[in-house]
Amino acid sequence: MKSHHVFCVSDHTGVTIEAVAKSVLAQFPDLEFSLITLPFIDTAEKVRSTVSRIQAAPGALVFSSLTRPELRDLLRQAGATLFDILPIISPSEAFLPPTRGTSAIDRLSSDTM
Repeated sequence: MKSHHVFCVSDHTGVTIEAVAKSVLAQFPDLEFSLITLPFIDTAEKVRSTVSRIQAAPGALVFSSLTRPELRDLLRQAGATLFDILPIISPSEAFLPPTRGTSAIDRLSSDTM
């Protein structure tokens, strides 16, 4: 059976997207894969480098939790099968509005800097 490279791309620690990827992949017990987590991909330069890496792995699967639209657009250029979780979780702000005018991700970033 063919083994797939599975990339988990995040602009923060990568813990969430890695958990999502593992949960999805667990539904396919016969699928062979190597999991590669790429955290802190938070600039266009880092995304371009990531795209090159993904393109070097034919048949790659990509799980992404990138939050900035322009970075998400760059990642799509890899041409790989992409599982972007932002469209799934973004609507949560409609019923869980951010406090202090920032999102939870922005607060996490400022608390850890």
